Parts: sequence; C-alpha cells; structure tokens
Amino acid sequence: HELDDELHFSEKELLELLQPVVGSMGKVELRKLVNLIVSTTQEGITLNEFFRGVRLFAPSCCLEGLRLQLLSMYDRIPDAFKRHPNHRKPMTRDELFNLLHGMGVRTDDFQMCFDLIDVRCEGLVTLNEFMAALQGAQNGSRKWVGSREREETVE
Repeated sequence: HELDDELHFSEKELLELLQPVVGSMGKVELRKLVNLIVSTTQEGITLNEFFRGVRLFAPSCCLEGLRLQLLSMYDRIPDAFKRHPNHRKPMTRDELFNLLHGMGVRTDDFQMCFDLIDVRCEGLVTLNEFMAALQGAQNGSRKWVGSREREETVE
C-alpha cells in the first residue's frame, strides 16, 4: 500500500504524530532524527519522505524486515539455511534474492540490504555474512548473573 505523499507535516506536527507510535524511542532521539530529515525542506515533509529518510539514516532497518520474516517461519536464523549446502560460497545479489524469494520472504529494499552486507563492494556475499548481518541487527539482551551462578556454570 502506498502512503499519502500529498499531506505535509511541520517538524512539530511530525513529532506529535510519531511520539505515541515510537514510545520506546526517547523524545530527544526522535527530535534529532526528525531534525535530520526535515532540515532539507521548507514546506514540511510527507510520511513517505520521512520513511525514506529513516532508511537513509538507519539502513540496517531493511534487515529487520528480512530477519522477522525468517523468524516467523523458523526458530532461529541458521535453521532457515540448514538445507543450503555451502554457507561460505559467494552468492550474487540475484542468487541471494532468488533463494529468499523461494523461501517465501518478501524482499522490499533488497538492493539496499545487499549493499549493506556487501562490505567488500564485490557484488558477492556468503550466507554466513548474510546470517551474521541478520543476527547482528537484532536487539541484544543482558542478564545479570550473581557470583554463585557464575561459579556454577564454570565448574
């Protein structure tokens, strides 16, 4: 579905609109992000332009969609590629696209995702690199472990 590209928002209006939606992001961070994107225009910004700006300033967000789709079908990212014989074989953009498409993964903004992973700019990535990028894009977790528990796991 297409977003409305006619309605323009001022910086203040955009902040008011987005704050309830992105509650986990602090007001200061949201204001900085909106400032970066809105600073290029005088007449305000559309939602399409805002989301395009988010993709430019936070390119790893394109990986999140792929990661979540795979996790909806498999327990873990590596499980999705168990049947693929060689995780170290370099794959072109089209080969990786076809593999994901064959698994039923929607690949919007795939060129951006591929460019993000192709750090050597060779037009090739391995499945190991792709899986590492997907796993690196996920939220981290930290669990406090007391000294007694630490000692028990060492023994």
